[in-house]
Amino acid sequence: MTDSGNADTATVIAFSTVFTVLLTLVASLGVFNTVLLNTRERRRDLGMLKSIGMTPREVVVMTVTSVAGLGAIGGLLGIPLGIVAHRLVVDHVGVVGFPAYTKDVWHAPQLAMMLRRVWRSQSSAHWSRPGRRPG
Repeated sequence: MTDSGNADTATVIAFSTVFTVLLTLVASLGVFNTVLLNTRERRRDLGMLKSIGMTPREVVVMTVTSVAGLGAIGGLLGIPLGIVAHRLVVDHVGVVGFPAYTKDVWHAPQLAMMLRRVWRSQSSAHWSRPGRRPG
């Protein structure tokens, strides 16, 4: 019976891995599509901004900033929803009984520490640029 349980677990893990790779591929193509369409829709606006004196570097910085903002909002929404979805899926899989360590992947203190580190790195990068002064 133990061999059957191990085989079932290995099968679920294999399918989960393949499914994760496919979801990652689809998500990355979705992000690429969003960036591409966002830039193409703003083509006339960007041309107008360049014609009134914006440098190409400023246009690139503006575009990257808007895409980074979209990414940050997507991450802030997607990570908690992904954690909840993980918990719901793992709890309701009736075929295999998963050990507790497979369910407890993320903990609130770890997420808070990661968010704090990202926030600090972004704010220090922002204020270290030339021409920026805190306050």
